[in-house]
Amino acid sequence: MVYKIALTGGPCAGKTTALREIWLFLRKKGYNVVIVPETATELINGGITPSNVGQINFQRNLLELQLTKEKIFTNSAEQLGKDVVIVFDRGCLDGKAYLTDDEYYEILQNLNVNEDKLINFYDAVIFLDSAAMSNANIYSTSNNPARKETVNEARKINIRTQEVWKKHRLFTVIKSESDFEEKISKLLSVIENLVIKY
Repeated sequence: MVYKIALTGGPCAGKTTALREIWLFLRKKGYNVVIVPETATELINGGITPSNVGQINFQRNLLELQLTKEKIFTNSAEQLGKDVVIVFDRGCLDGKAYLTDDEYYEILQNLNVNEDKLINFYDAVIFLDSAAMSNANIYSTSNNPARKETVNEARKINIRTQEVWKKHRLFTVIKSESDFEEKISKLLSVIENLVIKY
């Protein structure tokens, strides 16, 4: 079994911490866990940014790299045997939040892929609300040099990203909490229910 989860959300949603907690939680339950790093951060930290190549080019490059990574990581995970969970730090639809629908669909056409195929690749999608949605005072860009959004920009991206993923058959939103540990607890409960029921 290889179970594929896309972990997404708004800026400063706690994904980095969440990924570590998911890895520890599932490893203790006996699963092989594969974490796929966020593609946008890899590109930005490598010097490829929306400001220097343009947002449309950036998102096309990102999607092409994401698709390649998904294929390689999935093929590799299948070699690990049974009880494998892959957690993707963001997924293929995240780029749509930064583009108009026409721009995004033009990229899909250029890469010869369709949105249904992209979204159905994942067995489940979990969305973590940005701290900007309920706790603007703790919103920060300091822990990720690739993040530049203001609180208001983060809120808009959070809403748009949630919108592009909501049609997935197993889409779960974890709201931003004043207590981050409570947010992680809810997330792990969702993870456990998804994986055990698979």
